[in-house]
Amino acid sequence: MRDSGREQADVVLGCRLNPDSKMPPIRRVGNLIFATILSVLSSNRVRDTASGMRVIRRSSLDSLYPLPDGLHFTRR
Repeated sequence: MRDSGREQADVVLGCRLNPDSKMPPIRRVGNLIFATILSVLSSNRVRDTASGMRVIRRSSLDSLYPLPDGLHFTRR
């Protein structure tokens, strides 16, 4: 999301999908389905829901806790 050229996102998701991606077709279809659902719910385009690369604004972290078992963040 952009506002007058300044970044205003609380969460940024990385994307692994490119022409050289070796993701199996069935996983690509599943990823597309989940990305479409998340895009509709968030009103922002999401391309890869399972990339594992997420950058979260520090001030937004408190609203995410408690995290599910096995999900951890590295704080910087």
